[in-house]
Formats: sequence, structure tokens, C-alpha cells
Amino acid sequence: MDTKFRHEWKHEITCSDRICIRQRLRAIAGPDPHAINGIYEIRSLYFDNLYDKALREKVDGVNRREKFRIRYYNGNTDYITLEKKSKLNGLCNKVSARISAEEADAIIHGDYAQMMTRILLAASGIVMLIGLVFAGVFRRRGV
Repeated sequence: MDTKFRHEWKHEITCSDRICIRQRLRAIAGPDPHAINGIYEIRSLYFDNLYDKALREKVDGVNRREKFRIRYYNGNTDYITLEKKSKLNGLCNKVSARISAEEADAIIHGDYAQMMTRILLAASGIVMLIGLVFAGVFRRRGV
């Protein structure tokens, strides 16, 4: 699997900057088709180990790190993803696999048996993603 990393820069902007940027973007881009009334709600459940490894690495500025999450949008549990985000030398990468609500619930409760067949049939990148989730001892971080 070809892993591609990208820059991910976040900037705080003022209200007037937001208005100006929004006006300029309207000239070249349409509204997000997934948004409801111009916004969308994101629900994420992050995973970490008993020693808060992912949290500590972020706080400490570790150069090479990764985190795992389950995510869905606008309250729609018909489309849930399991994601692994990685950072290396300031660059970001994300691998994502669509999972069912039942699979998400199984992961949250540490029951991986029902997913083993799917893992064996999945593409190599997704096998790696789900395999890494199985390798750790996780607890709920928050919704």
C-alpha cells in the first residue's frame, strides 16, 4: 500500500477573516453536500492505552505518533469509520475503514472475534489498521 503524507496546518482566524474567506470561497466552491444548514456534527471516540500513550506523545511533541478513533457524522450510524491517524516529521496520514455499528460496539467492548473473518478478507492497508487496533489494550477516552 502506498502511504502518502500531507501537511495539516490549523490556524485560528477572526470573525471578520471568516466572513472574508467564506465570501471568496463562494466564488470558486459550492457548499459541502454533507452539511445540514451549513454545518455538520462530528462524533469521535478516541482510543488510548492505560498509560495515555497517545495523549502523552501529543503533549510531549513526539515526532512519530499515531492515534485511533471511531467517527461518524450528523448522528448517522449507518456510516461509521475506524481511522488511524499518523504523524511523522510534521506530516500527516490517515487510513480509514468503514465499519458497522455492531463492529464499532464490539471494538469499544473489546470483542474482536466477530471481525476476524472480515479482517482476513480486507485489503492490506485495512488489515494493518485493524490489526494495530487489536494489538493494544484500549479504554474509552470520551465521545
